[in-house]
Amino acid sequence: MGVVRAPAFRRAVAGILLFVIFIKVALPLFVSTANVKDNMEAALSRWTGARATIGGTARISFWPGPTLTLADVRFDTEDGGAPLATAKAISADFDLLAALSGRPIFYDFHLLEPVLTVRRGEDGMSNWPVPLWMGRAIAAEAGAGSSAPAGEPIGDIVIDNGTLDLQDASTGRDARFERIFGTIGWRTPTARLTADMKATVHGEAVELSVTCDAPMALLAGREGGLQASLGSAPLDIRFDGKGTGGRYPGINGTLQANAPSAAGLARWFGLQTPVTAASWPLSIEATVSSTAHSIKMDDLVLSVAG
Repeated sequence: MGVVRAPAFRRAVAGILLFVIFIKVALPLFVSTANVKDNMEAALSRWTGARATIGGTARISFWPGPTLTLADVRFDTEDGGAPLATAKAISADFDLLAALSGRPIFYDFHLLEPVLTVRRGEDGMSNWPVPLWMGRAIAAEAGAGSSAPAGEPIGDIVIDNGTLDLQDASTGRDARFERIFGTIGWRTPTARLTADMKATVHGEAVELSVTCDAPMALLAGREGGLQASLGSAPLDIRFDGKGTGGRYPGINGTLQANAPSAAGLARWFGLQTPVTAASWPLSIEATVSSTAHSIKMDDLVLSVAG
């Protein structure tokens, strides 16, 4: 048996060594870093609708799978104003066979220290453009198109120490989410979207979880399943029901909210409360239906200071 096993073992070891040599030496000769970088830049521009510029170097690794890492990424509008977003680095897996043909397909993105700025003007318009693929998907879901476009793979979007700035010129209110860590699972544009994130908001640690059954249908103004929860020391909220997006967004479902201290909640929102309200706990349970301009609560159970 030893005579049989020894050659088989040597062949197995030789095969592993040849595979490693192929991964480390041969594959980089067939896949051009410059070509993959250009394709990644074009893909990021197509996905976001903004002009993506890669200022740093590109690095390709092939173990445990083909991965492209780009440093110093910036997203701009065509007018050349303040950047919409920046990232210290963006990594993505790609299809090796497609890359060998000169047209790599990217999925499973990792964003290192991204900074996103979302501005809402006095006219209610956002500074972020609507990319062509999203416009087509929304039109298809709204019934304006024949069918939804073929879904390109997205996979998981991992955010590592990100920052989100929200600026609303119409209300004068700003919000900043810092130290964002988490994963957004989105297999294709028309698939279910899930997000599990952690962040710091006004000095408080926050955990956010969202599940959207049909993101494109929601943006098209149609109704879709929506579940969300937000957990923090000042406030805990859970919603389970349906949502409607588009021009007139709204929700319809069950809502639960708890705040251990009214004063603590007010301070978190930048409001002032009487000193006597410092220890008041608050809780709400209701069936909620809302539109862009109104909110209605049925079967309301409200508890203030017990």
